[in-house]
Amino acid sequence: MKIKKYLFFPLFIFSLCCFSQEEPETVLQKADEYFLNINWSESEDILNEPLPEPFAVNDIGIKEVSAYADINLTEGIFPSIEGLGFLDYSGIDSSLIRFFNTLSAKIKGQKIEGALCVKEKIFLPFMINYRLKELSDVKNIFFSRPEYRSGNRASAKFRCAKNGESPYFIEITALQTGDKWLIEAADFIGEDYAEAS
Repeated sequence: MKIKKYLFFPLFIFSLCCFSQEEPETVLQKADEYFLNINWSESEDILNEPLPEPFAVNDIGIKEVSAYADINLTEGIFPSIEGLGFLDYSGIDSSLIRFFNTLSAKIKGQKIEGALCVKEKIFLPFMINYRLKELSDVKNIFFSRPEYRSGNRASAKFRCAKNGESPYFIEITALQTGDKWLIEAADFIGEDYAEAS
């Protein structure tokens, strides 16, 4: 009889514990309960207006195009600009990027010095400067990913945006002589692009 009492008491406590406990609450159930208790409403403070120009945040601009894409970037997210495509400068010689940044500033300032052009084409800086006078009030300049050509050459398309007008495009071919890059050719294609679009 004593053995039955000893077996009965632990079985009774075990069954009491098993049947009196509820199932433990899961994380999903807790999250469900939390979010269902929130009073949701639509916000009228969110503005769905686009930014006034690409990559300008709170009227803070970036002067050099290479600041938009790191030349050592291993990720695959790059900004894109109409007429130029993605501004991906990865794998491009840093001296070429610096040269095109210098040209961007010179184009905006409407003055290309003769020292930036190849010596064989004496007329080139005069022709470029004459055409740049038409590009007064350029708001921003971006250049495409440079494409390498044969004979130590590279070319890029520059997009010159003016306030409220169609952008001009200038395709510049640069020639590497030693450790310097110089302008070998400049093709103003703004009028053709404006008519095509």
